[in-house]
Amino acid sequence: AASRARAALHRNPPKDDSATGAPQVVRTGKTDYVSQMSEVLLQTREQAPERLRILRSIGVQSMICAPLIARGRALGAITLSTEIGREFTPYDVRMVEDLGQRAAVAIDNARLFHETQRALRGRDEVLAIVTHDIRSPSLPS
Repeated sequence: AASRARAALHRNPPKDDSATGAPQVVRTGKTDYVSQMSEVLLQTREQAPERLRILRSIGVQSMICAPLIARGRALGAITLSTEIGREFTPYDVRMVEDLGQRAAVAIDNARLFHETQRALRGRDEVLAIVTHDIRSPSLPS
């Protein structure tokens, strides 16, 4: 049941203008940390009825949402939550922030590698055309 609830949560992402969670973290670049999620706090943070229902069914106790920042640009956010009985600590927050930073660097490096590969393919195509034109020049009519 919990895995279905998590899947449903992924199908119902927060709105881009949300004042909490991943959208806010991406906008501000600042970690969102809730050590103990009360029902009142959950209702205050989550305005979408379906997401609120799903979060209640999961039983979120504690939550950390950290930005993925590489070269000064927010690429996204990573969110971890615990079920009732386990509470994140400030130490956990630092660990998730470090994980987020490392993940962002890896994502950015993959993006840069992809862009470099695309540029190299473009260069090779131009060189092939130029080489062909040099080897078989067209004669003026």
